[in-house]
Amino acid sequence: MSPLLEVKNLKKYFPVTSGFFKRVIGYYKAVDGVDIRINAGETFGLVGESGCGKTTIGKSILRLIEPTSGEITLDGKDIRAMESKELRLERKNIQISLKNYQIMELLAELGWDGGLVNKECSNNCYSDTVSLIESTKEGNSTEVSREYKFVASLEEGLIKRKLFVFLENNSNNVYSFYMRVLSPSESGFSPVEIVTNESEMSKSLEVRGVRSFKEAGIFEEILAKKTKALLFSWESATKLSYKEGGEYKLLVRKQAGMEGYPLEVEIMFPENLTFTSTPPLALTNGSNFVYNTELSRDFVSRIFWKEK
Repeated sequence: MSPLLEVKNLKKYFPVTSGFFKRVIGYYKAVDGVDIRINAGETFGLVGESGCGKTTIGKSILRLIEPTSGEITLDGKDIRAMESKELRLERKNIQISLKNYQIMELLAELGWDGGLVNKECSNNCYSDTVSLIESTKEGNSTEVSREYKFVASLEEGLIKRKLFVFLENNSNNVYSFYMRVLSPSESGFSPVEIVTNESEMSKSLEVRGVRSFKEAGIFEEILAKKTKALLFSWESATKLSYKEGGEYKLLVRKQAGMEGYPLEVEIMFPENLTFTSTPPLALTNGSNFVYNTELSRDFVSRIFWKEK
């Protein structure tokens, strides 16, 4: 079995300089000939005293700093041979856990920690979150085109959501991936519907709880030069009342490292209400909101209503 991560003879030397012209007089060997082999499902611990090179190894594997020499292979892919665009996409499959809790709290406040927080709201309000995460198993994710459409239907005591994912494999090779949706923990998922030019079918999702969220995922593949559409559906019970003023908050989380992609958002409400929204959404068919954007960053929307 091929390892998930393999590092061979990794070295990182930092130059030691002297004088006004910063002449190199030697090298500090922070990492000198490290080998690592981690199989899928394994947990690997790297232990050592402060300053021994643990952080440098991690940064070198991610190429946050460039190694002096050595081989780094992630799931069969040569990390050191990747161009910057491909490397940014591959980094979405690797996460760094910081041990400085002050920095962690600051990054979380800024929304830069890669984590999801389901923000509470009160006074007839519902805070909704949807995050789609795609992890490549085989193939080149940069040669796959994507379009997403998210639909939320708010009813008395219930919110129904649908997420349409349209994928086109422009490469000459099979593209296989694991796709998962994160939503609030009270969500109940239906089987995912899968449509191609040749067939239609449904599959059960792998569902589990993740902190204050529910995660539903599936393995899929797209043949070379083919397209595939996935439809995720889920719903949640709510205590929202439309007989008084209220608010619906929506966060559509962009996947880190992924290039921007077209997103259409449609939100449907009961009739006989008046609305305001930020950002301004197009109101169509009486009580349906529609918004089209290029998801290059997180999309956040707030819609307020009251009776006419």
